[in-house]
Amino acid sequence: MLGFYCPNGRRSWFSISIPLAAAAASGLLAPAYAAASLYMPNVFANLPLLACYGALTGLAAGAAARFTRTLNPQLAGFLAVLGGLAGFLLSWSAWVSLVDRFGGADFPGADRVADFLSIPQFWIWIFERPLEFFERARAINGSGTWGLWFLSGPVKGIPLLLVWVAECLIFFWLAAEIAARAAWAPYSFEAEAYLRGEPRLRRGVAAPADVMQLARVMTGLASGDLTYLHVSPVAGQGEPGFYVKFSSHERSPWGTADVTFCERKGGRSTSSRVTRGAIVQNEAMRSLKARLA
Repeated sequence: MLGFYCPNGRRSWFSISIPLAAAAASGLLAPAYAAASLYMPNVFANLPLLACYGALTGLAAGAAARFTRTLNPQLAGFLAVLGGLAGFLLSWSAWVSLVDRFGGADFPGADRVADFLSIPQFWIWIFERPLEFFERARAINGSGTWGLWFLSGPVKGIPLLLVWVAECLIFFWLAAEIAARAAWAPYSFEAEAYLRGEPRLRRGVAAPADVMQLARVMTGLASGDLTYLHVSPVAGQGEPGFYVKFSSHERSPWGTADVTFCERKGGRSTSSRVTRGAIVQNEAMRSLKARLA
């Protein structure tokens, strides 16, 4: 055992592609998100759409982080937020324009909305006339837009402002989290490549029946000591126990192991991760693979 994998913080001038990728993805999606969210029936119906928007922005930033081999999760997350901000502001600008043009009527049809948004001036004006934009946003906040099933009128004022703040936080959190995870992916400098995830080993290792002993085993595994997996009885496929998933590369002298504890509670199977990213030398990996494959 060599401890747990931790990215070394590597970055370069090429990391500037992370905010560029986030800005490109969020900017391209901005008009579509604004149009789709315009006629959401209530506040909560918009959340899945917003989550997809933030996730796609994060995926684009994460792809750039992996391409540039940026091994600094904090930097990758920050740059994803920085780039996503531009696109998110564009979506706001497009949404305000759509509310001004179509908000008070029934859905005008996708063709009319697309034609309206095909004119860039209708959704980039936030950067040209920011004061006018904020005045219009304040007016919309005063009149309200979305509704809630337990309210007779639209959400407006402070409640609507809180909804907008929550939307911003959800979008930026998802973009940052997904980009940071991409930068956290195990990278081997010996192989000059990212490790590749492997399928979970077919068999597991049986868990001790004694509660106190089980607690000690889980504490040991959580600290990165995988000795128990090498010496304890093997569990059959699908049986309760500890299951292992490796990430490796043919040119790397080490890999990482994730250990999941599977058990049955109330007639159904549950699982929880015990160990994540434990560094394992190739000899120990081969031994466990031979034992549990």
